[in-house]
Formats: sequence, structure tokens, C-alpha cells
Amino acid sequence: MRLHVSIAIGENVVQDEVLDVVDGLRIGEHDDAAVCFPGADLIASRHGAGLRIGGHRLIEGETLRLHYGEIRVTLDLMSPDPSKTPRTIPFDVAMPILLAGVVLLMLTSQVAQQVLIQKADTSSQVARAVEALLLPPEVRVLGPPQAFVPRDINRLPQTTSVRYIDDAQRGGQAR
Repeated sequence: MRLHVSIAIGENVVQDEVLDVVDGLRIGEHDDAAVCFPGADLIASRHGAGLRIGGHRLIEGETLRLHYGEIRVTLDLMSPDPSKTPRTIPFDVAMPILLAGVVLLMLTSQVAQQVLIQKADTSSQVARAVEALLLPPEVRVLGPPQAFVPRDINRLPQTTSVRYIDDAQRGGQAR
């Protein structure tokens, strides 16, 4: 809210100002007054959608005229300054910004996934190395895991098939 204050002595306008309204705004005969004139000390405070000044209620668009001898004080409560009101961004402007943010988020998550996969490969290799160090020395194998490759295929140990006999097939003998 803005308050238009006009001070006139007789027919001559001495002071004409527009003030931003804050609670405790002083006008009149006081050292801290925003607009000074003799004869009164008025404090403006917000009251709902309007303003209360010296016992008078002032609503937007109304004019309050006060007389103190030869001094005439005219107070007008004006609408807020349009240049200071917050502007909203229309949807058609916000949409490309929103889409760009979504694309950046997707690209960032893809890069993060690739980094995590690379770190997981490294961490599994580190885990294998630590595990190998914790094993007893006779079982310990350091380095990358190696596949068993026989030198002579003819000298491979021969395996024989094993047949398991179930207790039911033995004839029910008790142990």
C-alpha cells in the first residue's frame, strides 16, 4: 500500500509525497516523522485491507482531509505500486525451462549410473584382493583369477561316475 500525503497552508501546497505504508509510519510533529508539519503527531498502522491513522479508518481509494488551523492535510490510500508487485511467469515460458531441467536430470543420472558401475567393478577387485590376503598363505593366490588350463590333455585325472543308493532302494535296512 502507498499513502499519498499532501500538506497545504492556505491555498499553497507545501509538501506532496507518496510513502510506502509500514506499521508505525509517523507523520506530523515528531523527529522521526516521514512528513513533518506542526499541530499533530499521527501514527499510521495497517488495519485489514485499509489503514488506521489517528483514529480514522482509511480504505484504498478514499481520501481523508484533516485541518489543524491554517494547515490542511490530505491523505489518500493508493493501490500498491505495479512496478513492485511480484510477476508470475506464464506457463508457456516455464515449459521450456522445465523440459531443459528434466533433460539435464536424465543426463546426470545416466552419467552417475556409469560411474557407479565402474566403481562397483573396482570395488569387487579390491574385495577379491583383500579376501586373498586374509586367506592362509598356502591357499593365497594374488593377482587376477586364472582359469585352469591343463598342460597335457592325456594326463588329466580320470573321473568315474558315482551311483547313489537311497535307503528305500536298499530294502529298508536300518542303520
